[in-house]
Amino acid sequence: MHRDLIFYRYTVFSEFGYGGSPAFDPGQSDRWFPLTYPVLARWGGSADPSRRSYAFYTLQSHGLPYSRWWLEDRLRQNSAQFFAPAALFGGYDYSSGQEIAPQYELFGLDRPESVQRLTELALAGIQADSPEWSFNLNWLNSLLTQEEFPLRDRVYRALLPALESSSPQRAKKLLSALPYEEERIPSWALSQVQAVRQRVAGNVSPYTDVYGRAGQVLILEQPTVQTVRPLYEDLPPPSRHFFLLQIADPETLPPAAQVLLRSVVGDDADPQRFLAAALLYLKGDPSGEPLLQKALNEDFASLHGIDDHLVLLQLAEAFPNSRFTQACREYARIRGGSYFGHSLYNPETGEPIPRPFPPAEEETLWRTWLTVYPNHPGADDALFWLTRTLEWQGKREEALVLLANWLADPFGDGDMRYVLRRRLLLLLDSGATPSELQAFLDRHGEHPLAAAVRYALAVRFAREHRYDLALQLTENLALDAVLDRYPLLDGGYWLDDWDPVPASRTPLQPKIQAQRERWRQLSRWQAQSTPQQRYQLAAHWAAADGWRNGYLWLFNQTRAGGLSGDADGSAPPQPASSSSLSDYQRANHHAVAAELLGSVLADPTAPAHLQEESLYRQVLILYRQYTTYPPEETAAIYPLPGFPPEVTEDTSLFDTSLPDYVDPGSLSYSYFLEAKALQDGYARQAIYAGNELLNRFPQSRHAGDVLMALYGLTGDVAFLGRLLTQFPDSERALEAALELGPVSH
Repeated sequence: MHRDLIFYRYTVFSEFGYGGSPAFDPGQSDRWFPLTYPVLARWGGSADPSRRSYAFYTLQSHGLPYSRWWLEDRLRQNSAQFFAPAALFGGYDYSSGQEIAPQYELFGLDRPESVQRLTELALAGIQADSPEWSFNLNWLNSLLTQEEFPLRDRVYRALLPALESSSPQRAKKLLSALPYEEERIPSWALSQVQAVRQRVAGNVSPYTDVYGRAGQVLILEQPTVQTVRPLYEDLPPPSRHFFLLQIADPETLPPAAQVLLRSVVGDDADPQRFLAAALLYLKGDPSGEPLLQKALNEDFASLHGIDDHLVLLQLAEAFPNSRFTQACREYARIRGGSYFGHSLYNPETGEPIPRPFPPAEEETLWRTWLTVYPNHPGADDALFWLTRTLEWQGKREEALVLLANWLADPFGDGDMRYVLRRRLLLLLDSGATPSELQAFLDRHGEHPLAAAVRYALAVRFAREHRYDLALQLTENLALDAVLDRYPLLDGGYWLDDWDPVPASRTPLQPKIQAQRERWRQLSRWQAQSTPQQRYQLAAHWAAADGWRNGYLWLFNQTRAGGLSGDADGSAPPQPASSSSLSDYQRANHHAVAAELLGSVLADPTAPAHLQEESLYRQVLILYRQYTTYPPEETAAIYPLPGFPPEVTEDTSLFDTSLPDYVDPGSLSYSYFLEAKALQDGYARQAIYAGNELLNRFPQSRHAGDVLMALYGLTGDVAFLGRLLTQFPDSERALEAALELGPVSH
């Protein structure tokens, strides 16, 4: 089966089943089926896409009951690693240009009792905290939106009781499996679905049914307040803003839209009255002008509910002498460009547009602007730039305080909430130094978000292998209580940022407790300080889940490539002491492992087998970092520690050429140079470690893995040839041969 899987990986076959399925050949191991079924069943839920799809197509080729068992296993697992074979979901064959119809009978979906049972199994696997794009939700959505599926009513009959009996959070997840358009829901089920949507109002998409409601308003011939208001008031509050924009979209304001907008303007309790007044004025109806004048000159906070920047731009043009517009002009003067849109780069040269003022002067200007216009919709934008100017001057502790203050007590229109939160987390993660985090706690220990800073400092200590201090700082942390009280700090908030659901997020405490257990184990190894224990530390950090050792869980698994992210490409360079290379490296588990491995290799007392294993792991972490991690982070931590400094400049190890089509005079030339330097650097470090391993341990059991990794990093087929010549019995030899060309099955 291992050999057949390798052949499968090298066949031209789509994992998603878009055509080509008749050519599938499970290989010689299929003659042992069904003895191989337990292995295939396990592979069906594998994180490896090749194993996952090979298992499915093998079981599909044997039909019932194996294909149905495969589906049952997937529904029990409800994985977020989405796999959508055409036989189950339908698809498209690009070679023939034909749609591929699902094979319902292959999974027992042609029998009502089987559909009922499988639907109930799918529902049992969906919980309030299930992934948004889980297998079960996608499968149910596929059945409910495929017009050709004859047993959709059976799915609804199983789904509706679950909807009605679920908590709002779980009901919201289940609602996402239904069609958005109400006309696609069976008439007999529509009232029940509407009732559930109303029950969880504010927790479903703000665009649900808005277009249909807007259309109903626009066709009313003799509209009255009594006929139009219900269509507006029945919508969830988050949907009403978009609804008003839709009915005011026609060039000439329809009569029904005018009636409704005037009604909203006259409702002192309606937060959308300022938007309604703006839409009326911009369409030539001055009935809301007094309200607008007050908002534009006195009550800036009333403009926060208008999140359509085009409407705000039109208001600025219509009222050029208002305080609102004056503030926009002053903002643009400080920032450069326009308040309502700013290009970071010159479109002709591709060069960053310089900022008008040096950081210290810009800081003063932003402070003055915020004092004069504290409730302006752009106040949170101004705060962001104020904190950036502080960072550029090395005043990171002060920036941290301002960001934390805003997350605890926000102002402005709030459209920068994600950016401000992310900036705070980046400072906690790697931007500020541990001493600056400690200074924050010393001076602002009673701050509402102090627990978050304390946790960040603990993570920073763990990255420096000061595990005992990390454990002390996280004792009785109670970070979840802080996140509940200040939801802007909560990463889960952004999944549903139109209306966060109280107490619906996944608690952090279990994750932090698991992290603390890791620190306890790492502390035991750290205390012994022998080559063997240092290698154990390195191996723990280098493992696929080693990121959990030093991960700041406030990111809620959303840090991605933002380790070195800067929201403004034209920013002045940061001081050398800020966000240094070592700070970035400590935030990456591969770099931490590389430094530890380097210390093992530099220790003359380290046994030979530890030297061999350390060299092998150096190659693997370089390969994994370069090929699977975000390029921004990969660049931010380069060069990895633990290697002789001259290695990265040794062109004899590896030196790629730029493609012929790259023009030195083009705007993208610098991008190609940076990409080449990054690949060359990682490849040189990996080749150095690989050469050391193969020269010192010529019979190493890792030789095949190392040479395949070097080929993957460089694309140089010489590594494949070396593998086949020197290590023909390696388990990776077949893969090397297939990379070089067709091989007989």
